[in-house]
Amino acid sequence: ATDLAAGSFPHASSYSATVASTTSSTWSDMPEMSVNIVLNRKSDLLIIFSSEAELSASGGSLYARAMVGSAVSKPEWVVLTQESRWSSCSFVFYLPNVSAGTYTVKIMWRVEPFIIQGMVRNRALNVIALPA
Repeated sequence: ATDLAAGSFPHASSYSATVASTTSSTWSDMPEMSVNIVLNRKSDLLIIFSSEAELSASGGSLYARAMVGSAVSKPEWVVLTQESRWSSCSFVFYLPNVSAGTYTVKIMWRVEPFIIQGMVRNRALNVIALPA
């Protein structure tokens, strides 16, 4: 039986209200959306990401993905927005059977096409480890 006392499920979180932008068409780290988590046993990770997002013009896409160390979570990527106005989005990424150890969990992003600027603000990253 798993003890449900405080701290029995490893977790980590980050929040930022600053506006960040990218014009990169290759994956890069989203500012202030990285946490470290220590796993004492094999775990299934729930990676919860929420943000407001916007594009500088219509006709493109702003993508995001979650990384656990060098492993890409599931789904491999999502579309944050295709809108040229602020909109809210939230996704739950998942990575099963992660071995015990210390990991950096981060959100990466990119735009398509590269001539469009993608922006985020009021974003949160929460990582919860459940026994595998």
